Amino acid sequence: MRMNLEASGMMEFFELLPQVCSGGVYLFETQSNRFLYTNPFFRSVFLGGGADPEYFFNDLTPSIHSEEKNAWERELEKISSLSVGQKRDITFRFSFSKQTLVKWFHFNERVVSIPTLSPDPLVIGFVYDVTNEKVTEENVQ
Repeated sequence: MRMNLEASGMMEFFELLPQVCSGGVYLFETQSNRFLYTNPFFRSVFLGGGADPEYFFNDLTPSIHSEEKNAWERELEKISSLSVGQKRDITFRFSFSKQTLVKWFHFNERVVSIPTLSPDPLVIGFVYDVTNEKVTEENVQ
């Protein structure tokens, strides 16, 4: 898939994104449930910092906080029904096995069409750690 990204001219775009985005960046193919691209922040947080394979399947569900699993599953079902141009913002708690701290992440996603990469719609997403904001909100309440 890296070759397709390079051939389409998109690789330069994805390499520039981390310079303007302090969080995670990813490109996701909804029909196959695979990530076509993830930046180092995304890989370090959600994939344990592993190397960037050509493409990979990954289910973030095991890391979702137990109280959020049903909502997460509903969101996974919804994503494949979104049309090109539609956006969504979702926030979920994660509980990683190597950490005792629950972390909150906000996902900002848009469905896009990049025919040179996939005939199916793709999701470009940005994810931010919003744990501090959520803890502050909870403490104020």
